[in-house]
Amino acid sequence: MDWIELIHLRTASDADRDAALAAFEQLSWADRESDLKEIKLLRNCALTLDLSLLIVWRSRVCPNAKSPLGLRLAAAFSDFGQINHSVWDCASSVDVTRQESTP
Repeated sequence: MDWIELIHLRTASDADRDAALAAFEQLSWADRESDLKEIKLLRNCALTLDLSLLIVWRSRVCPNAKSPLGLRLAAAFSDFGQINHSVWDCASSVDVTRQESTP
């Protein structure tokens, strides 16, 4: 089962957004955590100063707390603007290739 951490960053200026994008590109992922599946940096199409880090984890249970990695990333990116950090579990999904719902 996958669960995600979402770190939403609202920057105040183009310069802050660009600095956050550059900082993400400079991150080292050498100390990869065992349950870490992927990290994506997303840009909001309509609100150009908003970015989100999507951290995808693979484990049997969604934790009740934010991960140490997520906390470090949220703290680092708070230098560029306002942070909202949350943890999400998949409640349901639809396989569009089969048109079946899975709990």
